[in-house]
Amino acid sequence: MSLDEILYKLGEAAESFAVKSAKWTKRILDEIIKPTPSKTPPKFKLLRKLIKRELTAHELLSLSIQLSFIVLSHIVLPPSPLWK
Repeated sequence: MSLDEILYKLGEAAESFAVKSAKWTKRILDEIIKPTPSKTPPKFKLLRKLIKRELTAHELLSLSIQLSFIVLSHIVLPPSPLWK
């Protein structure tokens, strides 16, 4: 196998990964932007492992939204110098 063939296969793999990740991102964003009603509430598997007491679906949804805003604020905004 020559270097050209190796680089060509590497390029094909990278392109395939990019296409699959773009489709996944589009599907996730479509679900967020245009949600559809479902008969069962979401599972919240990770939050149920973190929280020991039983919570309602509304409480779990509220908690997940709050946590996503906290994570987003730490990604977008730098930490305050007052916290150090």
